[in-house]
Amino acid sequence: MATTSQMSVPSGLKITDPIGSFTAIQDAVNNWAKAQHPAVEVAFATFASGLQGAVLGAGMGFLTAADPKAAAPGPNGAPNPLSQGGPAAQARNFAVITGTQAGLSLAIKKVRNGKDDVQTAYVLVRVLSVQYHKCVYQNTHPVVL
Repeated sequence: MATTSQMSVPSGLKITDPIGSFTAIQDAVNNWAKAQHPAVEVAFATFASGLQGAVLGAGMGFLTAADPKAAAPGPNGAPNPLSQGGPAAQARNFAVITGTQAGLSLAIKKVRNGKDDVQTAYVLVRVLSVQYHKCVYQNTHPVVL
């Protein structure tokens, strides 16, 4: 009675499965990106992951703003700098970190012909630690223009 893309309801109306539709769109976009030049594919992955990180960061920022006690403390008991600054700052931080991770990961895999090993992870960790510290420094020491 029910297929993978549509469900039958008692009144006879057909409801399209949103998960199946989203998966089809996601597959089409991924296939398009893979058919492009590697630089375009890396830029697209960076942008898409950055956008996803911004949405997640804004959500986390709104939750933290709603309940300031919910922000997890840092390793020394001080407030975590990434959870300070409100939704816009957290959206920026998450976007920078997730976009950098996705783009760099894909670029390294392209350069190394698909290898995903300890060396790739090491480079990612080093670059992401620099990005993390840039985000923390920017939140705790705002730049005045």
